[in-house]
Amino acid sequence: MTVLPFLRRHWVLWLVLSLHALAFALLDQVISPHPDYLDHWMQSRVMSWGYYEHPPMIAWVLRALTTLVGDSEASLEAIAIFLNLLILAGMYAVGADVFGARAAAFGLLAAETTPFFIGGTPLVHIDQPLLLFWLAALAALLRYQRTGRARWLLLLGVLAGCGALSKYTMVLFYLGLLVFILLVRERRRELLNPYVYVSGLISLAVFSPVLIWNAQHDWVSILFQLEKGAGGEHIIPGKHLAEFTLGYFFLFSPLLVVAGTVWLVRRWRAEGLRDDPPGLLLALWLTPVVFFSLAMIPGSFPDPQYVNEGFLSFFMLLGRELEARWATRRRFVLRLYLGSAAITATLIGVFAWQTYAPFLPLSPGGDPTRQIVGWHETGEQVTELLREQGIPLPEFVLSFYYPLAAQFSLHLPSRPFTYSFQRELRNVWSDPARITPANSIVVCERDECAWMQDLVPKRFGHPLRRVGVVETVLWGRLRRTVEVYRMEP
Repeated sequence: MTVLPFLRRHWVLWLVLSLHALAFALLDQVISPHPDYLDHWMQSRVMSWGYYEHPPMIAWVLRALTTLVGDSEASLEAIAIFLNLLILAGMYAVGADVFGARAAAFGLLAAETTPFFIGGTPLVHIDQPLLLFWLAALAALLRYQRTGRARWLLLLGVLAGCGALSKYTMVLFYLGLLVFILLVRERRRELLNPYVYVSGLISLAVFSPVLIWNAQHDWVSILFQLEKGAGGEHIIPGKHLAEFTLGYFFLFSPLLVVAGTVWLVRRWRAEGLRDDPPGLLLALWLTPVVFFSLAMIPGSFPDPQYVNEGFLSFFMLLGRELEARWATRRRFVLRLYLGSAAITATLIGVFAWQTYAPFLPLSPGGDPTRQIVGWHETGEQVTELLREQGIPLPEFVLSFYYPLAAQFSLHLPSRPFTYSFQRELRNVWSDPARITPANSIVVCERDECAWMQDLVPKRFGHPLRRVGVVETVLWGRLRRTVEVYRMEP
């Protein structure tokens, strides 16, 4: 009796999620998982309290899900779709709780016209657990704001700690909350609320395994993030800030970002920052944007995805604004949706064109589309090459760049572990003492093979013998040339 009314009330959510899942289930038939995804899957095969570049939650999530559904290519693709649908559903649920189902539907439809929510669906990355725990922590915080019950702050501590186990930027959730408390006079009493500090201590306790792991590994993960944020030398002033700003404008649609920002700033100036859910959402949107914009001035790495957690709140707020304008400015709202969708379709169309019929003058190493097509075929070619020469399928596959070895970890029947020379500290799953000439192969693309001829003997003490070369041709075009080597005993 209660299911049908619920479905009717939220029919936009179920329709959008169904179409989204169907579209990407079909798309996954012609693309391969991205190597970054496979790197996280490789981490899930060797569980740890931390990894070279980031906290461990993504590996734990993948280990749990692959235990349930397997780790075939189809299973990994289904997991990527599932996690992205959860993020969309979570954003809708929090928006519906604050503004109602109708406003949440407007925000959901807006999000579905952006490259971030569309283009990222085939990929699993560390931001997905972060976004899910950010949304869960936000829901708990909104309940505390509404009820004043301390138990919601305690739950917030657990959820925010899990978010920090996903990505270090979860600290911006607490920073956004602090900004809200300081700017809203009625909320400054929370500075004297002991449960706020207990919540923070709970988060620290949940996060503590990562600190212990870093202490045991020379703080490698935290230092990596600090070095990444430090940028590089000889940076043109403002260059990274401009790249970063332009990046998230296009990631979340320039039309929606401009229109939404204008509307929200106008409302903020008219109403002020009030002690209500919209005020809290506004603080949690602007805090990551301002924080990372300031970080770009000295030259931090300009990744526009740094602010994706803040844009969860943005699309909830945007949904309210779009709903408010629908009755009187319907044509403008429709044009905004269509314009945003057209920009996203153009960007995805160019990417698809380059993927299946390359036309841009990019070097093989600089073409990201090469990473997502033809790997099933390449894996079959290398497998056949090894069998023809009587070479057993390897337990380890070595390469210079991790993306090459990562693809073979999935697309060779033996599911070998990978070893990358690019960043040897990340090879926590491959003990060099276990890598021998009998159980490993070396793979390289033509521009890397000269390096490998020197690197492998220096690292493992064995010269290389060329096994053969495979060329993968798709749609009448050469997509990649991979050389295969073995270490001489």
